[in-house]
Amino acid sequence: MDKNTQKFILFKLDTVCHALSVDYVNRVILAVEITPVTTQSNEAILGVINLQGQIVPVIDIRTIFHLSPRVLTVNDQMIIFKSASGELRAFVADEVVGVTAIDNDLLASDKEKTGTSNGETTLANPEFGVLFIHNPESLMTSKEVSHG
Repeated sequence: MDKNTQKFILFKLDTVCHALSVDYVNRVILAVEITPVTTQSNEAILGVINLQGQIVPVIDIRTIFHLSPRVLTVNDQMIIFKSASGELRAFVADEVVGVTAIDNDLLASDKEKTGTSNGETTLANPEFGVLFIHNPESLMTSKEVSHG
């Protein structure tokens, strides 16, 4: 990989394209059954999945991003990612588009323009339109981030 670029996995929620650095992505899998869990403390957890014997919480990314809920389909995919503490988490993407490299200069200039402090970046991309680049913390619930 070119030292002047970073690789990102691109995924869609509704028609909007989002990205997460491949450095945080563990794998992408076809959607599997989510076992609901009863939780009073966190409404943004859909449940858990069994990933090769490891229980992985599934984040309700649609709630976090204030999107309408939708029913899980066989065409959906799950992105398994590492939290800041290194624990695995998952979320459902409507579609995983692929992997792309983004020039570091574009990332830096956009951060300066938008003044983002939460690690999120927004880029205008001719191929995908507006691209929202997230860090793992922006995909976590507020309670998970505050409890580390």
